[in-house]
Amino acid sequence: MKVLSGVSVVLAEDEFLIAIDAEAMRRDLGAATVEVVGTCDAARKRIGERHFDAAVLDANLNRMHSFPLAHAALSRGISVLFGTSYSLNSRPSADSANQDSVTKPYTAESLSVGLAAALKAKAALAGSSPLSTAMADARAPKQRWHLTPAAPRAH
Repeated sequence: MKVLSGVSVVLAEDEFLIAIDAEAMRRDLGAATVEVVGTCDAARKRIGERHFDAAVLDANLNRMHSFPLAHAALSRGISVLFGTSYSLNSRPSADSANQDSVTKPYTAESLSVGLAAALKAKAALAGSSPLSTAMADARAPKQRWHLTPAAPRAH
């Protein structure tokens, strides 16, 4: 069985080549549907119109931070995975939301591991008590994320 068997994913990515490569990787991993959008407005609209199991959000989407999109997705029960070439600092703790991240350029392995972790976190929240879920939801809007350039990779 493939890692993403039957999973529906929305991908918010503004770089065309990265988007088509990531879309192909998700399909190879077994995703049932993969919808690609290139702007925050388009992502917000799709997240509001349709239920997805997971959202992969470019942290810096056309020079706009996609963190408000993450809150919108999480409020609809959609797992969130950030894709970025930046280091994400000051993120919420793992118990307050399921924001994992993968570094671009993506690999099939990093997407597989990242999406599996995001979906697992969502399942854990779904299985938690209503009180702990409510407390997590109450904390989420107060969170702030900051982007800092990632350290150069050794080749």
